Amino acid sequence: MSWQWEHGAEYAVPDEILNAADLADLSWRNDTCPSFGRTVTDPVSGDAHDVRLWVEHPDPEQRESGGLGERFVVNYQPWSAVPVVGLTIVDYGDLYAGDDVHAALAAWESAQAVIVAEVQRRAGA
Repeated sequence: MSWQWEHGAEYAVPDEILNAADLADLSWRNDTCPSFGRTVTDPVSGDAHDVRLWVEHPDPEQRESGGLGERFVVNYQPWSAVPVVGLTIVDYGDLYAGDDVHAALAAWESAQAVIVAEVQRRAGA
């Protein structure tokens, strides 16, 4: 589904995110805001690893947190019993939370590279 269909154009997702080659629109109506990323699946175990870049409403007062949250959040969710060990995340939470789209993209790209490298290592590639 499209982020605009699921959440509305008022979320004004920046072009930097929309034009990023490796980011797919993963937005879903049950989520509080649009999200973008790519799930990497380990071909040996079938384990999935998901890094997402969440895009909150541009108006802080319209965000789920009622003005307290950041516009962009990048987080890692291991959909497996064996998370990627190369990511330095406390309890696999947020990798980035802030208002800088370029910093958010850099955090996503960095985490995605670690995940791809680890999945390839596990697969013996």
